[in-house]
Amino acid sequence: MSSRAIDPVDRLPGLGASARASLAEHGIRTIADLVWVPPSGWDDLSQPMPLAEAVDEAKNAPLGKGPRRVISAVVKSASIMPIRGRRAVRVLFEDATTPTCRVHAFWFFMAHGILALAKEGARVLLLTSITVPVEPKKPPRTAHPDVLLDAPEVRTARARYPRLGPSGAAIKKAIAHAISEGITPDPVPPAIAERERLPPASAIVRAVHAAEGRVPTESERRAFVERLAWVEAFTRVWERLTSQAASPNGQPLARSDKTEKALERELGFTLTKDQRAAIREIGRELEGARPMRRLLLGDVGTGKTAVALAAAAQCI
Repeated sequence: MSSRAIDPVDRLPGLGASARASLAEHGIRTIADLVWVPPSGWDDLSQPMPLAEAVDEAKNAPLGKGPRRVISAVVKSASIMPIRGRRAVRVLFEDATTPTCRVHAFWFFMAHGILALAKEGARVLLLTSITVPVEPKKPPRTAHPDVLLDAPEVRTARARYPRLGPSGAAIKKAIAHAISEGITPDPVPPAIAERERLPPASAIVRAVHAAEGRVPTESERRAFVERLAWVEAFTRVWERLTSQAASPNGQPLARSDKTEKALERELGFTLTKDQRAAIREIGRELEGARPMRRLLLGDVGTGKTAVALAAAAQCI
């Protein structure tokens, strides 16, 4: 794996100390960790739906709420309004060919970025769902839509990401930067990837994050999930092997008949012959200097927990 791939996530633009802390809560600490985060969905901005069509779709949808769509619209007006003791932003959008079709969009905070781009007459793309209230006099509305100024370079596909602390836009920007910089996020050595006939990780990552400007195919999504599972399994095994190589010797843990008898009294039942045999065999290995790697097998109710408790008592 590239040395930059194991750099902390805050080495990427748009991610600071607070983003680093919140991402760490989700187990995301390095650039490689972030690049391997699967998108929660994708938006195809190449063929937006006219606002009037999205409103009609919402009218016929259950409870009057349409699905998430990419919608083309025109800004009619923008204003700041008080709502429950706080300032909110309201933008009125209208359909480009049917100006009487309008939608009220609300941001329940001071959305300065929205006010900056919501100039009258601006053509925009909305990524949101429309709600049509049951009351006939109430206009269609939406809350906190993503808004982009409509331009040829914007009409492409883009990934959406789960809530991880930083905004979705910040996550998208950071991942796009890492991919554009060619940071290789594959911890599998090339020889092993070739032996296992694994497809190139860089191509899979680019496809799933829509770096090519298109929504990934179903086979590309499946390839990403399969490769991610392989990477995680490989990493777990690699970490165990390296930890064993770093400390090939374990700490001898002496057995104590007194401790085993005290444990059996507390269990409240008499150990079986097979349970005692398993405890003795495990105990002998724990007494040695070689780290034990053992799997205890048994049907439900055969006393595996009691055997494990005896091993734990010996360690303590």
